[in-house]
Amino acid sequence: MKILFSGHSIEHYNLGLVNALSKMLNVYIVHNRHIDIQTRQIIIPRIRRSDIPRNLSLIILSKIFDIVHINNAQQSAFLKSDDKLIITEHGCPSTKGLSGSTYKFYNKEIERLIEAYEKGVKIITISKYSAEKLREELGVKVYAYIYHGLIESFRTQKFKELKNETTPLILWVSRFVKAKEPFVFLKSLKLLATKIDFKAYMIGNGPLQRNIQHFISKYELNKNIFIINSIPFKEMPSIYNSASLFIHTNRQEHFGFSILEAMGMGLPVIVPNSGGAQEIANDAGITFEPGDHKDLAEKILEILTDPERYYKYSRKSIERAKFFSWEKAAKEYLEVYKKVGG
Repeated sequence: MKILFSGHSIEHYNLGLVNALSKMLNVYIVHNRHIDIQTRQIIIPRIRRSDIPRNLSLIILSKIFDIVHINNAQQSAFLKSDDKLIITEHGCPSTKGLSGSTYKFYNKEIERLIEAYEKGVKIITISKYSAEKLREELGVKVYAYIYHGLIESFRTQKFKELKNETTPLILWVSRFVKAKEPFVFLKSLKLLATKIDFKAYMIGNGPLQRNIQHFISKYELNKNIFIINSIPFKEMPSIYNSASLFIHTNRQEHFGFSILEAMGMGLPVIVPNSGGAQEIANDAGITFEPGDHKDLAEKILEILTDPERYYKYSRKSIERAKFFSWEKAAKEYLEVYKKVGG
């Protein structure tokens, strides 16, 4: 069986799933840049930040493959044969609170997704929560939900311990947008700053960066909180390894790759008591009430002042991360390919 896989923007997903699939099948990945992966690559560079050249290439390429696996429903418009198509929808697209080009993008994604579903295309998503949202909000019943895995560079068997002589480093990794709720994190740190010494890294970028920087300066947290816009993917394991605690604040996260990466590296994680974040962390995660920065601050303080509790949750993180494997995900996708390809 010959598979054409259209690359996603998340590098971990491309590396993990395609490498695992290539051990079972003849897989080609079509992408806008070269990535460090052990399979055949078809590179179609973006032109003026547009993926139209890659999308157009699917028209030709799809004719010589048994299965076309896309990660963006809008690409289905470039494919004439729906009977060989699989779509992985990485969440539930929504236009709420959006405007301009962003609104148009997500509105088109919704239209194409519903259209593909009504044609009988098999839709896969990434969590049970995501599957429920797609059904409730768009009327799309997915064929299956398949969890992401974790590549080996994000795994350790060494449990973390609190060290009194070391200032704890708190990690937050996400886009600086309203949906990710960065100010819940910032407000919790403002409360903590009067109680314990700490450092925090906010790794990401986005339209709220100026607002975030203003908050940090206004409350004189410059010595505690540091914004880091970009870190190469290969360097992220060392960042997780140097940290003490991972925080995730998005109450409607559909999966939360950074949560899984942090758990794999032995970090205790604190997540909202809702959505895909809670689903992925399960009982290995400490939970707080969504949007409640005071509750989050209390949970951070508890874990960073209790060595036994800290060690317990480091151990639970590592054990929970073992549940997620790219080999398992690839086998589940293989079964879908067989259904589609006969």
